[in-house]
Amino acid sequence: MGDIYSDINILLQLTVAALQQRCSDNRDYELTHQTRFHSSRTPQISMWDYMKRIAKYSGCSPECFIISVILIDRYVEATGIPLTFRNVHRLTITAVMLSAKIRDDVYYSNAYYASIGGVSNSELNILELELLVTLRWTTWVEPDEYRHSVDGLFVRFQQQQQQQGGGAPQPLH
Repeated sequence: MGDIYSDINILLQLTVAALQQRCSDNRDYELTHQTRFHSSRTPQISMWDYMKRIAKYSGCSPECFIISVILIDRYVEATGIPLTFRNVHRLTITAVMLSAKIRDDVYYSNAYYASIGGVSNSELNILELELLVTLRWTTWVEPDEYRHSVDGLFVRFQQQQQQQGGGAPQPLH
């Protein structure tokens, strides 16, 4: 097993487990809010497959996935709008793209991220602006906050795995 703070396999599994759990916890709120991030219906692609797709084609650093969860958490806190299976995909592609712009020296264009995420370029531009304005342009993540987030996600992941009879994060297949 690699370093939990930078191993892509571990970070993707922690990220997906956290997002899926939050969406599952908020199933009762699927239809209570409508924002630019909400789909008219739940996307057919699973969060696991969506994240693997983003990881495969974006070339962003592994840390971007944790930073994206932090940005999504900030969005949820700022708006009071729960994370659901109807908004998690658009929030995720927007937050990962924004994380790459913040974290990585080299990153792809919005149009490229839009093609990865299955949205139009103009829609992703609007979503990016919506996220930035909602976060009041506060996107920087301190190293301590990053480590604290990874540690918290790892503990929650281990608890979920123990409840389900699973083990440590496994390599991507």
